Amino acid sequence: MKDIRDDKTKVAAFLNPLMPEVQEYALTFIREIVGNYDIDGYVLDYCRFADVENDFSDYTRQRFETYIGKKVAHFPEDIFTWEVTDGQKVRKDGPLAKQWFAFRAGVIHDFIARTRKEIKTLQPDVQLEYWAASWYGHLYSNGQNWASQTYDATKEYPGIACLQQSGLRGAAGCFYERHLPRKDIWDERSRVDRVWPGTRQAHHQRRLQNVRQLIRP
Repeated sequence: MKDIRDDKTKVAAFLNPLMPEVQEYALTFIREIVGNYDIDGYVLDYCRFADVENDFSDYTRQRFETYIGKKVAHFPEDIFTWEVTDGQKVRKDGPLAKQWFAFRAGVIHDFIARTRKEIKTLQPDVQLEYWAASWYGHLYSNGQNWASQTYDATKEYPGIACLQQSGLRGAAGCFYERHLPRKDIWDERSRVDRVWPGTRQAHHQRRLQNVRQLIRP
């Protein structure tokens, strides 16, 4: 285990979004800005766990064990391990990987729901907005999944391997398929009003029309 503050490969030292005091700290900014200024929208970015390697603290382990109702015998090996294959670092999921990723997604989902409630209580017309990254295949592992529990993206996009591997339903990546106005794919408690989609240059032409439809007023 390594403290994220000591890991020079990370872009920043993230706080643990699972901790109540961290969520409350983030909400203080929302209350201050939305409660005191005439704004059109509040945009979220990096609203997730830092990456798949975070957070494996004792606190998160205890909360996860409460979530699954049992102790984790081998932590973090029962979640996943890293192996080197043909010179490449490959993640090997353990028996609790699906539950782990669902647990993390639930954390972010519930925080988005709290955020939306706070904003709409303070200023109902202020839009909750989100900047969505283009690395769709990694979204679920970082907790970015707050779609409706009744929507199964694999029926429309059978090639989405990450969903099939994770066992999760829906995905934040549906932003890219011009579905923002659709009611059936969103959990209304955590629905965002507008998305600012990022896209890699290699995907630009293929996604351009979808992005235009997505951001059209």
